[in-house]
Amino acid sequence: MEVDESGSFIFVFLKKGIGKALANFDRAPLKLKGIELTQVYGTKANVIGTLLQRYKTVSIETIMKIIFSSNIIGNPVKFFDRISNGVSDLIDKPAQGFLEGPIEGGVGIVAGVGSLATQTLGATFQSLHNISDSIASGLSSLAKVMSK
Repeated sequence: MEVDESGSFIFVFLKKGIGKALANFDRAPLKLKGIELTQVYGTKANVIGTLLQRYKTVSIETIMKIIFSSNIIGNPVKFFDRISNGVSDLIDKPAQGFLEGPIEGGVGIVAGVGSLATQTLGATFQSLHNISDSIASGLSSLAKVMSK
């Protein structure tokens, strides 16, 4: 392995070894919605300030969603989405069942609990898989860099 005295080895190390793991995102939400201003009264600076503040807030929220969609930390956005689907099923399925009768309500409870357990276990193992996959990918890239 040759080490370049100019420090480019460190750059290559970071770019290939760690950068690949950090750049692995899954369904990262990227949305900047428009804003409609009607009957605006104010100076040009006030209107521009309002627009900048709006897009600054939305941009920060979007960046946080992208960061939390990273597989290196297990994609918490997807994790909590799956858990919330399970909780929703836990509430909705028994409610729909009890509208039809007590036996159907009991079946709804069992279905809701089963859905919550399935979604929770699935989300947990998917997050663990994402973390280990990101680490393995980073180590693989790092090994390639170190062997050159």
